[in-house]
Amino acid sequence: MKRNVTRNVARLRVAVATALFVSTRPFALPAPPLPTVPDDVRAALAPDDLVLAFKTGELTGNGTKGLVVAVYPGARYVEEPRHGGNNPCKLIVFTDHEGTWKETARSDSAVDCVNNPYMSRPQEMMGIYDLEIAAGTIRWANATHRQHHTFEFTYDATRKRWIVHAMTQDFPVERSADPDAPLGAAHGEIVSPRDFPVTPMEDLDPDRLWPLLVKHTTTTF
Repeated sequence: MKRNVTRNVARLRVAVATALFVSTRPFALPAPPLPTVPDDVRAALAPDDLVLAFKTGELTGNGTKGLVVAVYPGARYVEEPRHGGNNPCKLIVFTDHEGTWKETARSDSAVDCVNNPYMSRPQEMMGIYDLEIAAGTIRWANATHRQHHTFEFTYDATRKRWIVHAMTQDFPVERSADPDAPLGAAHGEIVSPRDFPVTPMEDLDPDRLWPLLVKHTTTTF
């Protein structure tokens, strides 16, 4: 009986630690309302495109206003979109051109809508916390219930284009042989050009980078 109680307590510790580890949202009540999609953002997309997230700001350092949108094409009015063999979602960068948004870069593979179970029932703006922008930087986190893997893009002013800067992953790790042991954390990061060649945003290939990222992932307890 005592052994069973110990194992149950250990499992509870793992569950609580996992929830705390993967949470990226602050504990705050009440939660702020999600922003609605402005008409000018909607106008830059197809009418049935579902906006997972968008952020606006000065992106490239030249004072021009920019827009970054994570979009699930054709899913705005579909409760359970069909998952295909290729990732259907897109991360698109726009710049303000005389009052209208002009597309300047995109990735068709940064936003994972195929392997992420959270994307099986997409909702408008459900990824607002997964998108971050700053001057010269865009980050998108594919967050599941146990793992985050993130892509970071930086703006190359010389090439005048967005470049894949880094890929990271984070997830909790259990010691299966000792249920009472503390939960560990795994972290991996690869950075260009140290670990992989300079790659334009459009040419991001996660399948090619995954084996390299696994080699650069370590676990701490």
